[in-house]
Amino acid sequence: MSPQPFSRAWFEDFAREFFAAVDSMDTTRAMSFLVQEPTCQFGNQPKISGRGQVEKVRGGPCSLLFLMQIISYLAIVCTQLLSDFYQVLHGMSHEIKTIDTDLEHRTIYAGTVVSYVVKGDREEAPISIPVMTLLRFGTAGGGEEMKARDLSVYFDPSSVFEKMSEVQSRA
Repeated sequence: MSPQPFSRAWFEDFAREFFAAVDSMDTTRAMSFLVQEPTCQFGNQPKISGRGQVEKVRGGPCSLLFLMQIISYLAIVCTQLLSDFYQVLHGMSHEIKTIDTDLEHRTIYAGTVVSYVVKGDREEAPISIPVMTLLRFGTAGGGEEMKARDLSVYFDPSSVFEKMSEVQSRA
């Protein structure tokens, strides 16, 4: 039997399923966890609202830098960016260290360690980094309230970028 929506157990199940979807590197599956026009923020980058904003940034002069700074999580907002990013990854996995919930504000706080394997790395050595993710849910109705409306992700992916550069320089 499924837990009652918006209970502690429901939020914990949602977080586990969300991270499994991201780890699957299946764009459609990962995107299914957010509303149609979500708001996302990755580290200290500007907040992005909806797919239109993501497309503007993607087409701008710093699009590669932007892609690198938001790596796997931007996948949920923009299918093309996810596909592009997954092309440089051999795999990824989230190890959930802690999940906390704020039932009143419908928010999940998840501390994870994300391990990335960069495609083309001869050693296929995982690069593990700590990540803090906040998922906030709305009250819009029509089924949208069962999906996250706001995603904030805090992490330092510099070691992943270093490995990507190293692999590219050997190619």
